[in-house]
Amino acid sequence: MSKPKLTPWLSGNPVHVGEYNASTCQDENAKRWWNGRWWSTYYFDNDPQERKNFKASIPSAEYSEIDYRGLAEKPHD
Repeated sequence: MSKPKLTPWLSGNPVHVGEYNASTCQDENAKRWWNGRWWSTYYFDNDPQERKNFKASIPSAEYSEIDYRGLAEKPHD
C-alpha cells in the first residue's frame, strides 16, 4: 500500500478536526490530534492504540510553532 499524498508543511491551525502529521520541528513521524481548539501532545503511528487515544486527549504544552500537514487528496472509500 502506498503512502497517501500530503500537503506541504503549514503553519497555524487546520480548519478540520482530526489527526495530522504535526510537529514543532516538522518531524514526519509525529502525529497530533486537532480538536478545533487545541493540538494534543504528540504520538507516533507505531504507538499502541490506547497510548494514541490517551495522548490525543492531552493538550500540548507547545501552543505555538506547531506546523502541520494533512492529506492532499480525499481518501477513496
